[in-house]
Amino acid sequence: MTLPYRMFQTYLKREDYRVVEVIRVLKQDKFPLYLTYSHTEKKQYIMKIFPYDKATNKINPQFTKEADLALFNHPNIINIVHVEPHQSIVQNGRQKHISYLLFEMSSMGTFRDLMLKKKIFKDEMLVRTYFHHLIEGITCLHYHGIAHMSLKLDNLILGDDFQLKITGFDFIIKQPDFQIPKNNNEEISPHPRNTEPYSHDIFAAGVILFILVIGHHPFIELNDQPNFKLEDQLKYDPDGFWKTHQALNKKVEFLSKDLKDLFIQMMDSDIRKQATLEEIKNNKWYIQDIYNPKLLKKKMSELLSIL
Repeated sequence: MTLPYRMFQTYLKREDYRVVEVIRVLKQDKFPLYLTYSHTEKKQYIMKIFPYDKATNKINPQFTKEADLALFNHPNIINIVHVEPHQSIVQNGRQKHISYLLFEMSSMGTFRDLMLKKKIFKDEMLVRTYFHHLIEGITCLHYHGIAHMSLKLDNLILGDDFQLKITGFDFIIKQPDFQIPKNNNEEISPHPRNTEPYSHDIFAAGVILFILVIGHHPFIELNDQPNFKLEDQLKYDPDGFWKTHQALNKKVEFLSKDLKDLFIQMMDSDIRKQATLEEIKNNKWYIQDIYNPKLLKKKMSELLSIL
């Protein structure tokens, strides 16, 4: 159930986050992001600005959707520390009405940043641990009737507690308003755009899994074969798909059948055959050992200190 905004403020206002200093622009977009500093908390936060809807001069519907995430308090979804539905600012000499959210700030960067550090995901148990985090975050979103629709490495951050956290909610859609938004997301394509939204998240999670394990996109373009599409080969010749990738990366030769099967099932464009979250969690590769929080902190601290 969605709480009224006045209850949001009561629920979230453990400390006074309202007095924040804007340090710099992080992303200039439809809903811009700013790095801010709370003098009360002595911490940095990410502020996301939502201008009022131009047609109605009321709170932007996107703000309403994202503000609901503040209730989740899930370790694998970025934490919203404050929700502010009504705020007046002066811009270019004119008064303007906005809403904003304050998100926790992580100094660890995104998973794309981590992928640039080539050695960090050579440990398959580490990959499986973070894949668990991703699936648990998706499970929480889907349980609350939300499809993310833009899962990619840029929208996964490493929290200061070394947990994977899902962020980047510009394209989320909620039941019952399941209409596919326009989204040029290279890590979701080529999944059909007219399918059930939850399946997009599973497809994208499969792509992320492949990238973490192998180090590149499963549907990478081959320079010597510009008309050859790996997504078609995966669909019609899975064995050939793995042979093609084995020629690109010898690591593919040593992937277990259970991991390959999991990836193929998540990639299935037929949602009747595509792996569900429950089936993913029962996969033989998935249920193998992962790092507990204490060991994960030790492992990541060591890896990040030597890179």
